[in-house]
Amino acid sequence: MLKYCLGILKKYKTPKGLITHSLGVYKVSKLLAKRLKEKGFKINREAVLKAALLHDVDKIYTVGKPQEHGTAVQEILKKENVSKEVFKIIKNHTASRIFERNFFKLPLEDKVVYYADKIFEQQICSLEERIIGWQKRYGLTKDKAQKLLGLMKKIEREILKKADITGEELKNLV
Repeated sequence: MLKYCLGILKKYKTPKGLITHSLGVYKVSKLLAKRLKEKGFKINREAVLKAALLHDVDKIYTVGKPQEHGTAVQEILKKENVSKEVFKIIKNHTASRIFERNFFKLPLEDKVVYYADKIFEQQICSLEERIIGWQKRYGLTKDKAQKLLGLMKKIEREILKKADITGEELKNLV
């Protein structure tokens, strides 16, 4: 599965930095999915891992059109016979999704990939570090950054509590 997904990333000319990011998101997601399963949570590990690897395959095609990132991937996944469940998880990984009313009711798979994507850029980092990077890169306002951080912290608490792991332990294991 890893080899298959990496083949898709290369086929669609995903830059090396995004592949590094995707592999990191994969590692974090794999660890969290394993811990959650051990704690008795029902989780589709294969869908989580495929979504973690493929979540940014459309990124170079949506430069300048951030509202399309996460949905433009549907065409690619369809061509590659990747399941609709993986697409749904990927569709929900973008940062702004957290502002949607039903975000916190999403399945655990979606939340794991969302969270893993936020704490791994080129290496594991804190949510605060990631937000600072977005402020610099995308001009995120202080107000929006604070709201986003507060909501992302809520997801972090939920995931880490269910997985029975601290952020520091997660960082050391990845």
